[in-house]
Amino acid sequence: MDSKDFVNIFAKKSGLDIESATEAIEAITSSLTDTLVSMDSVAIPSFGTFECVKKDEFITRDIVTNKRVLLPPSIEVKFKPATALSNSIKD
Repeated sequence: MDSKDFVNIFAKKSGLDIESATEAIEAITSSLTDTLVSMDSVAIPSFGTFECVKKDEFITRDIVTNKRVLLPPSIEVKFKPATALSNSIKD
């Protein structure tokens, strides 16, 4: 599914026109991004939780050259689906 399809489905279910639905989706994603950038988690009931996780630097081995490489610390966004979402996907 591409973004146009998603916007159309969102507009139909919410009763908004395409332009308003696009603005609503942009507002949601912008708010989600701002919250995650500040390292807070976002819990959406019956959907799941988004959270930022800091990964420390670590040493690994380059499989091509077989040399040790230091990978810098990073931040990842993790998503944990809610039980309701997991159950509806299984059904």
